[in-house]
Amino acid sequence: MKLALRRLWGHVSPSGEASALRAASFKLYSAMPSAEPGTLEHDVWRSIYALEDALTLGRGRTTLLGRTTLLGRTRQKIARNGELKTVADLVVGSASDGFTILINRDMVDYTFEAVALRHP
Repeated sequence: MKLALRRLWGHVSPSGEASALRAASFKLYSAMPSAEPGTLEHDVWRSIYALEDALTLGRGRTTLLGRTTLLGRTRQKIARNGELKTVADLVVGSASDGFTILINRDMVDYTFEAVALRHP
């Protein structure tokens, strides 16, 4: 399914049909995580993939949340502390760059704040 969605995304992207591209992208973000849908882990990885895609589109090159990004070490923090602690740490305090990027792209449902509200 993931491969089929990536192919669909590739076919939609050049056409410029924004709503179709957006729908295909959202479907892809939900299909990519290996965790069970509806779990905290699934929602966290869905959010990470959405943010990485937003960054990739904005920068014109593949961007992963890792040691070399301005957004910090999200993937490393998850590996070290788990999804729950990572989300809890990132939603307190001032808005993160990731939050701002997702809000500016009207992707509120993909923020860690939205994840925290869905998984109290």
